[in-house]
This record gives sequence, structure tokens and C-alpha cells, in this order.
Amino acid sequence: MSPSPTQFITLFYETCCPHDDCPPEPNLPIKATHLIRRHASIVLESHVRPAFAAQGTHPALDKRRRRKGDVEPFYETQPWKERRQGDEWDAVEVLNWCVLDTRSQSHHITSHFKKPDLEPLLPLLVPPILTLIDDWEVKYKTTGVVLLRHTLRNINPTHLSKMGLGDVFFDAVTTCLTYVNDPDSHIPLLCEGFPCALELARALHPRGSEKYIVAHERVLVNGVLSGLTYAGESLAVRRVLLEQVEEIYEGLGAVGVRYLKVGTDPVTRS
Repeated sequence: MSPSPTQFITLFYETCCPHDDCPPEPNLPIKATHLIRRHASIVLESHVRPAFAAQGTHPALDKRRRRKGDVEPFYETQPWKERRQGDEWDAVEVLNWCVLDTRSQSHHITSHFKKPDLEPLLPLLVPPILTLIDDWEVKYKTTGVVLLRHTLRNINPTHLSKMGLGDVFFDAVTTCLTYVNDPDSHIPLLCEGFPCALELARALHPRGSEKYIVAHERVLVNGVLSGLTYAGESLAVRRVLLEQVEEIYEGLGAVGVRYLKVGTDPVTRS
């Protein structure tokens, strides 16, 4: 756990009332799990939501803005990238800790501490995660995809469909698959983005259905084949792209045959 979340956990815990499920002098992992189990929504409401809300509603979540095509103002200011005066952490660090870090501490925690339930927190998690994935800085895109993958593994994915957000997230993640020009920053994004896109496809659509196959086609064409064309001479990027082909073809089934010829040239050049 990095210093910033450690400081945040210690200070935030001091504002909470004592609870029977914590020992008199709890260590840091117990404090962290206690906060997520009992106060996750408060943490997100007080230290994450205000910073992201100050940027405005994401265009994909704002029907009026989406109809007007007015998306530029949303990207003009990004207060969530700044630390509040006196704080040693920012909203992204707190969000990342809320979703990920307490799980990594679970081996320190006694069995009576239940793992945090992410499904009730979805309304607080969706806007910042989507904002991260759509950000222009690759490091934030990568963080957003990591958080989305972890969230998908710990909720019933049908909740995203019920919220009308399945296609929104799939579109956002597949855009990340087009980043192939800077190996140092783009390879980590690709390594998270491809599995995330395929996990979304499997979660949102019945296996073998038309939408399921179309989703895999998009990942192949817009991700792998386009990437092989524009990745230049980077063997490392090309290797990552080619590593995705087997799993994509498992989803395509017989439909994959139609792409064998069109994919031959960029593959042989790799």
C-alpha cells in the first residue's frame, strides 16, 4: 500500500466511531478493511465524487449533452487530478484503494471481515471509472481499465446492462486498443484493454449470439488488425497484439475464417 492511501486510511479512520468488529488497537490492514466494509460509500461520496463531479457529467452519461454533441466543455478542467490543499492523496488514489487495495490485504484479515460488496457502490464507481478510461493521459486510461476489470469480476455484469452502460464501457475500452505507437506507455494499456474488452463481450452477450460475435469482430479488426498496420516497427507491440488472436478466434468461431486472408499481410510482416 502506497504512502498516500496509508495516510488517508489513518486520518479517515480517526473520524469514525469505534465499532465492535475492530480490536482496541487495529493495525493498518484491519483499519482499511473496516473502512471499506462499513464506510465505503462515505469515502467515495466525500473524497472521490466531488472531485470528479466538479468536471461535470460524462457525455456518455448525460443524454442532453450527448444529443447536442456538446462534449468539449467536459474535458476543459479536470480537478480530480489535483490534490486538495493539505492532502497527501488525490481522488484517483482513494478510488484505486477503495476498489483494489483492500482485496490485496485480505490475507491479513480474519475471516469475520467480509469482503466489500461493489454492486451497491456502482453509482459511485461508474462515473469516475468511465472518466478515467476516456482521459487523454494513457496512465489514467490504464488505471480506469484496471478498475473496470476488477469491478467486473466482483459484480453481476448484468447490472451494467440494466444501467444502460454495457455498450458505453465497451466503446470506451475498445478505443484504448488503438494506442500502439508508444511501447512504454501503450503496452500496459493494451495488456489490460484486450482482456477487458473480451470480458465485457462475454459478460454482456450470450455466447455465440450475433452481438457476441460482432463484439469479438470489433476487437479483432479495430484492435489487432488495425494495430498491426499502425504499430510501426515495434516488435513488442506487435507481439502483444498477436497474443490476443487465439482468444479472439475462440469467440468468433467459424466467422473468424473471413479474416484469415485480410490478416495475413500484417501478421507475416510481424
